[in-house]
Amino acid sequence: MVGAAGPRMLRLTAELADHWNAGLRTAEEASELSERVDSACRAVGRDPATLTRSAEVLIRTIPAAGVEAEERELRGTPAELAAQLRRYEPLGMAHLQVQLRPNTVDGVRAAAGILAALDA
Repeated sequence: MVGAAGPRMLRLTAELADHWNAGLRTAEEASELSERVDSACRAVGRDPATLTRSAEVLIRTIPAAGVEAEERELRGTPAELAAQLRRYEPLGMAHLQVQLRPNTVDGVRAAAGILAALDA
């Protein structure tokens, strides 16, 4: 797996990698970067569909009074968060690496509602 965003590394990713990670990106940012990965693949004669893709997401599972949202943090009800996560699927993201806020047992328990909403 290669995490890349710059032109040189995207070219190397297209030439050598089996898996590309977009890093911590919004769905919109990941979409734009994914288009650049596709272009890099075509430039080296590779079918873009042969490159596995993933991204990282930051999810606030338990609202905290007075805590400002971190950059690119997803917030909302379990149904809203599920909808936000689904926005990565049409981008061809095979995996999402999830960071929970708070990263606690209660935070993990709260994430169960998101999983249930994704299964609905």
